[in-house]
Amino acid sequence: MLVLSAPLVVTGIWHMLKSIIPVVTQQKITITSSEKEKKLLDHVQANQLEKKFGGSCENATVFTEPILP
Repeated sequence: MLVLSAPLVVTGIWHMLKSIIPVVTQQKITITSSEKEKKLLDHVQANQLEKKFGGSCENATVFTEPILP
């Protein structure tokens, strides 16, 4: 899980909970409050990421609602 631009409260709660969460689970969670683009590019390829997040893909401007059965 990747949490971008987390407020200080979320970061504080994470540091408190981190001590009771198994190390394997801790390694699956990344919380960033700064340098988000650098950390995001560690997890996602630049060609799959929109320019507004530091990637090379065009920014999405049109969104369509999913068709549900």
